[in-house]
Amino acid sequence: MATFVKKQGGINYYQIDGYRAAGIIPYFKKDNEYYILLNKEFRSKKLKYHFLGGKVDEKDKCIQDTALREANEECGLLINNLITKLYRYLVFEKTKYIKIAKSKYISYLVNIEESSDITHWLNLPELFRETFKSNPYILKHNESIYLSWMKLSDIEKNMEELSYLGKIIILKLKQRLKIALESEDTFLDV
Repeated sequence: MATFVKKQGGINYYQIDGYRAAGIIPYFKKDNEYYILLNKEFRSKKLKYHFLGGKVDEKDKCIQDTALREANEECGLLINNLITKLYRYLVFEKTKYIKIAKSKYISYLVNIEESSDITHWLNLPELFRETFKSNPYILKHNESIYLSWMKLSDIEKNMEELSYLGKIIILKLKQRLKIALESEDTFLDV
């Protein structure tokens, strides 16, 4: 269950099991290259690439609820039909995850190649574009402007386009997927 942490600037902050935010990182591997689903959203008043995730809500019962609710919101609610399967995957499978200590953040890795819904995942950026181009999505906070599948190697070449948290996640993701780090950047997460 979510527990109240503090109120700051009129916003209530909650946590579950010590985490204040959670998300998912959908990915697949093709031709020896990892592809990651990213969104582009406003972070600190700048348009940045980021991962699907966000803050714990007072109604979230477990941290996986936060991860899936936030991912669904940032995908324009276009993964509603996948939530039950994803929940089972996150809770009952030995799902890999990335923890960011200082940010109190956890993100679950979702290998879409293991999903029967791979076509839906692959088409999600186009579906998002088509759904919201003629029907403007009213953003309630930092929701996605658009989604895109990006090569992990291209993301690493353009680290300045990521949020600070996104940079930490990329480095930890490469470690988790056991990919040699090409970047000499280091980001503290203590």
